[in-house]
Amino acid sequence: MHIRAWHLRAGTVITSVIGGGHDLYADGGDYGVSCAPCGGDVMPLLLSFVIGGLFGIGLAIAGMLNPSKIAGFLDIFGLWDPSLAFVMGGGVIVNLIGHQLLMKRATPLFGGSFRLPTAQDIDRRLLAGSALFGIGWGLGGLCPGPVISSLLLRPADVVLFAVMMMAGLWLGKVIR
Repeated sequence: MHIRAWHLRAGTVITSVIGGGHDLYADGGDYGVSCAPCGGDVMPLLLSFVIGGLFGIGLAIAGMLNPSKIAGFLDIFGLWDPSLAFVMGGGVIVNLIGHQLLMKRATPLFGGSFRLPTAQDIDRRLLAGSALFGIGWGLGGLCPGPVISSLLLRPADVVLFAVMMMAGLWLGKVIR
């Protein structure tokens, strides 16, 4: 019943998970540590779990699940609420530092090669999509991340918005 746990090498759990699960067990067996959907490496899933949790906690603590925060930020000529600017600024700074560090590498930490966007044109599709997103964001007061988060915390308030957002994503893909 507990045969696998008894065969763990002492002190190697963390280093083995970080290393992709190699040599976790004394007999060299894998026993489900690897992840078939992620190419055998559990680390991308673990990072997604941790980063997604940080994102959700940050949204909730900063109050970004409240549409009135967005409305207050967009009301630049009234009772302006700059809190969204601090949340966005924090994200931009972390991304800027992380991007600079990662781009010094020949390959990504997890994956075969970097897949960076090459298009730099400002075209009609970009302008139209940005305008429609801005209108939806301004009227609804929610971005996709907070909508998904709010489905867990306040489902009755956002379920119709989330369904229509998904329909809009699908329709945008069809139109594109």
